[in-house]
Amino acid sequence: MTDPRVLWITGAGSGMGRAAAVAVATGRRVALSGRRREPLQETAEMVEEAGGEALVLPVDARDREAITQAHATIQESWGGVDDVVLAAGLNTPRRAWADQSMAEAEDVITTNLNATLQTVQTVLPDLRARGGGQVVMVSSYSAWRFTPYAGVAYSASKAALAALCQTLNVQEAAHGIRACHL
Repeated sequence: MTDPRVLWITGAGSGMGRAAAVAVATGRRVALSGRRREPLQETAEMVEEAGGEALVLPVDARDREAITQAHATIQESWGGVDDVVLAAGLNTPRRAWADQSMAEAEDVITTNLNATLQTVQTVLPDLRARGGGQVVMVSSYSAWRFTPYAGVAYSASKAALAALCQTLNVQEAAHGIRACHL
């Protein structure tokens, strides 16, 4: 019998990350990362109730070293990552050019785009070595159609995920890696 597939989900403490974890839990090993331990523990309980195995990894997706360390923990625990759902996301209440804060805009871009890029870069060797896998980037309606109130940084960072997916699909298809953004 082969080991269950390993799925790493960022932003797993709530929303789309939690929903993805519970939806695919049966027969899987699910590594759950996010900023807050308590919601991750709740998600872990849901995953285990659904027939999966959970690993809780409190991580701020904006911290590159923390992403690297979380990946190392997954490798030590389960040997690597087969699939990844990138659901960590952030927006700010100050979303217009007239009132945005550059510090907040940078946090939004770092969370929504840079952390996604970093996590994909980190898991690509695992996906290649395992003969392929799926990369799911949780995006937004704002990535597909202009949404005036979504915010400058949010809209730009979510729209950029299309390019990440396209390059992954073109450059990594030979390794069995598929990417999409929802």
